[in-house]
Amino acid sequence: MKITIGFPPGTPPETIGRMIADRFSALFGQNFLVDNRPGATGTIAATDVARAPADGYTLMVGVAASLAVAPHLLQSARYDPTTAFAPIGLIQQGPYFFIVRSDLPVSNLKELIAYAREHPGKLNFATPGVGSVHHLTLELLMQKTGARFTHVPFQGGGQMVMETVGGRTDVFVEAASATVVQYLKSGKLKFIGTTGAARSADFPDVATAREQGVDLESYSWWGLLAPAGTPAPIVASLNGALNKVLAEPAMVERLHNEGVPPDSRRALTPEQFSEFIAGEYRRWGEVIKQANLKVE
Repeated sequence: MKITIGFPPGTPPETIGRMIADRFSALFGQNFLVDNRPGATGTIAATDVARAPADGYTLMVGVAASLAVAPHLLQSARYDPTTAFAPIGLIQQGPYFFIVRSDLPVSNLKELIAYAREHPGKLNFATPGVGSVHHLTLELLMQKTGARFTHVPFQGGGQMVMETVGGRTDVFVEAASATVVQYLKSGKLKFIGTTGAARSADFPDVATAREQGVDLESYSWWGLLAPAGTPAPIVASLNGALNKVLAEPAMVERLHNEGVPPDSRRALTPEQFSEFIAGEYRRWGEVIKQANLKVE
């Protein structure tokens, strides 16, 4: 059995996917192999899985970018995420944080918006790439507030973080991973708001965007899926195994290190996860349409 992952080794979805594969191998008594198919925001892997036999032997770790964003933007993403897959379950759904360089003269999201309005286009907003959820969170922020930022896309989240630590970019959104928290504790970055519906238990002093007057929510999320048509009993069995694995202390701790606090974990049924994907696909499609975004 195979779990296809559209990201290179060492990235958070790949690391967690590999842990799930190892635990599934033990639970089912059958080898689950990881098949890395990186590229095009995870859409290469998604396209392959959408075309695979619906026999339960091919699974995929899908993320928000490949399931809710890319099909609106990339011609190469020739699948409908609401019909091409049999959703199994949600792996994680964690909030982002608005994060700024330490010497930027703002202490919260309201002040960032005011500063951006006073200096339109002067603040560089870093993202890990055009069409990422990070990018769409920026677009949503500008749509909701009228503040203007200059989008600076990079080839991955690591560079985005380091360029802001170095003072060459000003702001980004990201999960509170161990790496990001390290720079927060050393005073090289500041958390000024969260995109979650509620404050994080890890950072209770950081107010939500809504608390600061911005009607905005945005999340990093990953899930496990199979090709459409996979028999319901197989999907149900995998859902039960997935939720069992995700409740194990080692997995909870590892997800926490990737910026997913335990209080944000939700165990969804396949039907609930399907509804979740459809809602995210519609929501980000509206943002993309309003921003008139296009990717060649």
